Amino acid sequence: MDSESLTIECYKDLINSINSGIIILSSKKNIIHWNLWIQNHSQLALDDFKNHLLTDIYPDLKDSRIEEAIDNAIELGLPSLISNIFNRTPFALYKPGNFTSDQLIDNRIQQSVNISRIKVKNNENYCLIQINDVTASFAREKNLELQVKERKEVESSLLKIETRQRAILQTMIDALIIFDSNGFIDSFNPAAEKLFGYSETDIMGDNIAFLIKEFSGVSQLKESIELMFELGIIGKTKECIGIRRNGEHFSVDLSISEFELGEEKLYSAVIRDITDRKQMDKIKKDFITTVSHELRTPLTSIRGSLGLLCGGIIKDIPPKATNLITIANNNCERLIFLINDILDIEKATSGQMSFQFKQYNLKQLIQQAIANNESYATQYNVNYKLIENVEDLTVEVDDQRFQQIMSNLLSNAAKFSHAESTVDIIIGFQNNLVEIDVKDYGQGIPDKFKQNIWNKFTQADTSTTRQKGGTGLGLAISKTLTEAMNGKISFISKEGEGSTFQVRLPLSKNKLLNKKSH
Repeated sequence: MDSESLTIECYKDLINSINSGIIILSSKKNIIHWNLWIQNHSQLALDDFKNHLLTDIYPDLKDSRIEEAIDNAIELGLPSLISNIFNRTPFALYKPGNFTSDQLIDNRIQQSVNISRIKVKNNENYCLIQINDVTASFAREKNLELQVKERKEVESSLLKIETRQRAILQTMIDALIIFDSNGFIDSFNPAAEKLFGYSETDIMGDNIAFLIKEFSGVSQLKESIELMFELGIIGKTKECIGIRRNGEHFSVDLSISEFELGEEKLYSAVIRDITDRKQMDKIKKDFITTVSHELRTPLTSIRGSLGLLCGGIIKDIPPKATNLITIANNNCERLIFLINDILDIEKATSGQMSFQFKQYNLKQLIQQAIANNESYATQYNVNYKLIENVEDLTVEVDDQRFQQIMSNLLSNAAKFSHAESTVDIIIGFQNNLVEIDVKDYGQGIPDKFKQNIWNKFTQADTSTTRQKGGTGLGLAISKTLTEAMNGKISFISKEGEGSTFQVRLPLSKNKLLNKKSH
């Protein structure tokens, strides 16, 4: 055994125990030994490559940095660590001449190379090259860099969203207050500061009950939220009274929404000052009421006089004059009817209309309504037909207001029905509600008009409808009166086939006297 082999044999057990690649070069940079790690990973025989250059089996180490490091190690004894060495293929796949460089490009691994000098007994300087596969570590670093980059991008996006949302909140015309489930205020935008007179710093942590009269006086802060649900404010808009810092009370529209932020339940209150609107509404109502009262008094007198003339109190009135008196009397009746409707709708919407609730037999109420409107239906050659699916139902209503609702529905049904047709009035009972359907088979309601059907002074804009006359207040009054008696009113209509108006009222406390289904 030569001296070189003898000296390497001294290191053999040591270098074979190392879990990384070890290659030993002679002072002339030829391969003289490698360990089992290289043997196992390359599947190459050492004897076939002894005295070959390192780059013969490892072409990616043909790097000026490595060549310089090997020289410095052998000649000067300077160790070196060179990172970011990319090998295009693992040893097991590489054999000289088996692959072109293009075929190897897509199979890169990353390695680091430690280069140092060892001295042997013959004082010859050898170069020890340790090759470490750092692909996984590199991948982790790259993944970490990617995560950091993605996190920064997310943070940047969140910052933009937060900035945008804050800008929206800061420029909102309406006051916006965010508070928690105990009523404690968490956010107070500039519009809220201006409206209530508090700065966000002053009001933060206080309870919203201090700002809304309807919530004041609660014994516990959490009761304000319970009260909001009880009043039906959550998810709806309700008119309330706000309280400014100086104690001044003012009218507001309050809309509260519930949302979750993480595991915390929060509430947003949008508040709008409606003081000006309330003042304008009052001026309008006062004007309408004044004008209506001032008109009704002389019109009542005129109607009385015209009625006497139409009744023949003066004999020998020329036929032409009689015709004019009849027209004047009819127009006077229409004006009085309009004034009464205006006064009723204003009273109902302002809550000034009084109701006298009593229990009534529903069938008798409907029969009375039919009798009251029979003569009107006769003008259009229309008949009313009562269909009773459930007998002996009782309702708790105001008789006069109920008759007003039925009169509006029955007169409309007759007015818009075809001549010689029938209007069905159907009585039913379902889900503890009394059902009253007024069904005609006339021209129906145009689709484009349906969304405005309950508005004041509105009628379908057709020549046929205008010829029918009316104030355009009947359905608006009916809706207001029905809701005031704890009921609901709706309709189903198909143009050209007719309409069905549906009134739903709660059953009286006595419920059914004798319920019988047909």
